[in-house]
Amino acid sequence: MTKLTVLGQHPPVARVVDISDSVVARDYPGTFIKVLDNVFTLEECAALIARAEASEEWRTAMIQTHHGERINEDVRNNDRILLFDHDLAHELTQRLLPHVEEITEIAPGSKWERIVGLPGFVTDTWKLLG
Repeated sequence: MTKLTVLGQHPPVARVVDISDSVVARDYPGTFIKVLDNVFTLEECAALIARAEASEEWRTAMIQTHHGERINEDVRNNDRILLFDHDLAHELTQRLLPHVEEITEIAPGSKWERIVGLPGFVTDTWKLLG
């Protein structure tokens, strides 16, 4: 990926979506969804999708529950590819980091602890590194 230099490209925008009245809020009270627009160009998105599809097939995405992974399309209705690539992860993190500053550190018992696991799962401070 390269710096965004496309003529007419809109600047990145981070929007917070209120989920307090959703089914997700029961398990994650006090949290929200953040939508990031215009962080990647259309060309970059196409290249990322092609890279993922070259590695694996799309599979139904599951959710984590107290009883393990399950399919629950009322909560999560999408397919996914898990791609493990350290260099790509670094590039993506650098691009996204300025827009998710509230979760750059997640400490035990913090407001954000549940985004990485059930309460008690975080035993040390997690740091989002680039």
